Amino acid sequence: MAIEITSKIPEKVSAMTITTQLVDSFYAFDGDTLSVKINGQQMKLRAKWIDCPETQKPGIPETEANLNQWSWGIKAKSHLLSILENQKLSVAICEKDMYGRNLADWYIGKPCIKNNVQVMMIAAGLATDLLPFRKFDLSDSDHELYMAIVKNQHKAWKDKLGIWSDENFQIPSEYRKANLGKTEKSV
Repeated sequence: MAIEITSKIPEKVSAMTITTQLVDSFYAFDGDTLSVKINGQQMKLRAKWIDCPETQKPGIPETEANLNQWSWGIKAKSHLLSILENQKLSVAICEKDMYGRNLADWYIGKPCIKNNVQVMMIAAGLATDLLPFRKFDLSDSDHELYMAIVKNQHKAWKDKLGIWSDENFQIPSEYRKANLGKTEKSV
């Protein structure tokens, strides 16, 4: 897999150029977090503004709620891997989260909404939104992404795709809060 990395972080735009690099290896933790190794250096990438179901973590008991979440987490991860298979992933890093992961927009090939991986995951019903509260000061491209996420999530919900077909499914942020004692900032 090749990866193209750019930066949307204002203070880093001049410091980081657009580069296309071959990924030594990558690992999908779940449907919204990747770890990539480029030239021997590990980098964690978190898809911006979406939240996929959790995958199994060591030491967590196998309750009905956990098994349901993990089952959808496996499906989301599998779908992400099928999207990425034999593709060039373009990553636009936006900022770092509290865990040091690079929050980024992910694209298959040319960066545009129809190639946006977050929108693909939402449209498949395998992710929920994790949108910012302040919607008025978005750039044009972020506004377009915001609207695509909202529109595609509504369609997936209406058509009962993926997680929306499961009446027992718990939204990932609500699941973490109820079952793991974590808030949506802990994603």
